[in-house]
Amino acid sequence: MKFSAKTIDLPATDLSTVADCIVVAGFSDNLPSSQAQALQQQAMAHHGGIFSLDALYKTGDFEGSVGQIVSFPQPLSNLKKIIFLGMGDKKQLNPDHFRKALADLGKVLTKSRYKKVLLLLDELEVAGWGTEDKARASAQALEQADYQFTRCKSKTPKKVSIHVIYGSAVTKAANQGLTGGQAIAGGMN
Repeated sequence: MKFSAKTIDLPATDLSTVADCIVVAGFSDNLPSSQAQALQQQAMAHHGGIFSLDALYKTGDFEGSVGQIVSFPQPLSNLKKIIFLGMGDKKQLNPDHFRKALADLGKVLTKSRYKKVLLLLDELEVAGWGTEDKARASAQALEQADYQFTRCKSKTPKKVSIHVIYGSAVTKAANQGLTGGQAIAGGMN
């Protein structure tokens, strides 16, 4: 996988031009993240409400448990999928829950054919962690899920580009964390 941290003005950017799959967080206390809500508003403005996060919670299709994944196919014209990733209780999000959710996401992404995936997880407040810690854990979990022994194979699989979106003030820390996470995962694999 290839990782990079970018800054995007979420309400103003047509996200279907940035990635073909977008990952947003949801919580067990019936709250989608503010980035998930902004994405839903963008879809409603451009396409008349293709998906409803509120309906997911009301019907019980999404409980927000750690690692739970629900996806919406083709929510925007050029976007193949939006993945709604359960993070558990928003107030009790800890490093273990964060790692588990990202590991579960990694299993889904490695089976996919997405070229560019956008992780909108920067607003998550993980107990005791800063931006670099979250980025490192993200890269490590996703890279470990993507591991395949390819040394003896003539063709190696194509790598997915993962773009992690952060505010402009923390992009440097996020890139350092992504690089560190990839190195840790590379050493473990």
